[in-house]
Amino acid sequence: MIVILENDFAKALGQTIKNLMRNDRPVICLDKIKVDAGDFIDIGRPIAGVVPVVIKTLIYNN
Repeated sequence: MIVILENDFAKALGQTIKNLMRNDRPVICLDKIKVDAGDFIDIGRPIAGVVPVVIKTLIYNN
């Protein structure tokens, strides 16, 4: 499960979701990220406790 938040709630929300889930599915909860409709998110592997995130907006010209 991946949860993207604009505000600073990721740690608390991620821990709560993990505790409520009955199985061992991984939970990724990232905060302070603003996305809009049509945006694509690339999430990298953690580096020294930081997760690299790239947001891409694709624009098509007809």
